[in-house]
Amino acid sequence: MSLIEIAYEIYKQTTSLVRPTATRRDPTAMDLSYAFQDSSTWRKDGWGEYTITSIVLDLGVSSDISSPFISTDSKQRRKMAINQAQDQGLDDEISDLEERLENARARRVLATGNAPFQGPSNPIPVHALLLLSDSALPLGGFAYSNGLESYLAHLKLRGRIANPEAAFDSFLTLSIACMASTSLPYLLAAYRQPEMLKTIDNDLDASTPCVVAQRASLAQGRALLGVWERSFRVSYTPASDAAAVTAVKSLESISAGLKSRNNPEEGLGPNGHLAPLWAVVSRAMGLTAQQTAYLHMVNHAKAVLSAAVRSSVIGPYMAQSILASQRLQEMISHRIEREWDTPIDRAGQLVPAMDLWVGRHELLYSRIFNS
Repeated sequence: MSLIEIAYEIYKQTTSLVRPTATRRDPTAMDLSYAFQDSSTWRKDGWGEYTITSIVLDLGVSSDISSPFISTDSKQRRKMAINQAQDQGLDDEISDLEERLENARARRVLATGNAPFQGPSNPIPVHALLLLSDSALPLGGFAYSNGLESYLAHLKLRGRIANPEAAFDSFLTLSIACMASTSLPYLLAAYRQPEMLKTIDNDLDASTPCVVAQRASLAQGRALLGVWERSFRVSYTPASDAAAVTAVKSLESISAGLKSRNNPEEGLGPNGHLAPLWAVVSRAMGLTAQQTAYLHMVNHAKAVLSAAVRSSVIGPYMAQSILASQRLQEMISHRIEREWDTPIDRAGQLVPAMDLWVGRHELLYSRIFNS
């Protein structure tokens, strides 16, 4: 009996072991009943010795059968094909199970209405933003009216304060524009080059002609430096960010310079203005340049609105409405965009009258804010 006849007899006895689905060109999964119906097509279609090898391996017959139809390469190819098919099948099954698991979790969330907790992608800048935007941050910014009290007093003298809300709206717009043009170039320069903090701080001091505004900036800047040393420095000691490490070293240097000055009124050594110190502290705490500039401007707007509430110009709810308005957001964003690439030698006062209002504040007969 020939090998083909033996294989066919084994096939008839073990048909349940053979896979029923196949194509004519895939001998690894062919229907043997079809193949035996027309054995003359094996060599014509190119199956040849590989066909017999497939039959023997599929039926579990030893691969050591001596036959001119079976070769070692054919058996190796057959085994590799089987292993690849098994690996692919496992990968497909794993992918299917993972997809079904995700779908099941999504259905459970929809059914219960409770989404799993997901914290912020980078919690450190978020926490730093909350710390620096806190109204309880002891900088003393709310002790100043930023010129609002003097502005209102001078309007009363001229009889032009028929509508206090409209007058305040005009002042807020001018104040934000002036703060952006005079401080943002120095703030962004210090953020981008924290190692130049002393130079930038000195340039800002020399470029601030209004003595009252200069004193307010120095008081708040030194207060921020004190908060950094006593509260934030322990928690924010970056080791991987080279710029943040440089920022910390610059803060230490300017702090040492301020402590070593014999007479702060002499103007020797560092000064400690708010804008550059705010930038370097924010850099050390992991904030971006955009976040640093925006937060600085928002805090200024909050200080002006607080002064308006305490001056009885607007109510607290109106102040919060203005602070949350889209108009204020767009105004701040526009000013940041305008000053984003402004060098410090192009910084300047947009509204000269603002320096007059701020400077004449200490000449008022009675006042409720610091001068």
